[in-house]
Amino acid sequence: MGPVIVVGDQVTTTFFSPTPERLVYRLFDARGALVGQGTLDAAAGTEYLSFRVPATPGAYFLQVSTGGYQLSRSFIRQ
Repeated sequence: MGPVIVVGDQVTTTFFSPTPERLVYRLFDARGALVGQGTLDAAAGTEYLSFRVPATPGAYFLQVSTGGYQLSRSFIRQ
């Protein structure tokens, strides 16, 4: 997973998948509460994952899962 980029209320990151697969993403706040989730049917290669984040400043934790593995990134919304 590439770096997490936050612009306004939009978060974007990249994800490389060697084969087509469905990605499931979940966004948690600093307390561990689920604040966002969704899916992306990714083609083989690099995909862009983009979604909205809550307006509340603070730390967030992004988790991306596929059938075989899980990746995560933390970021701060200012």
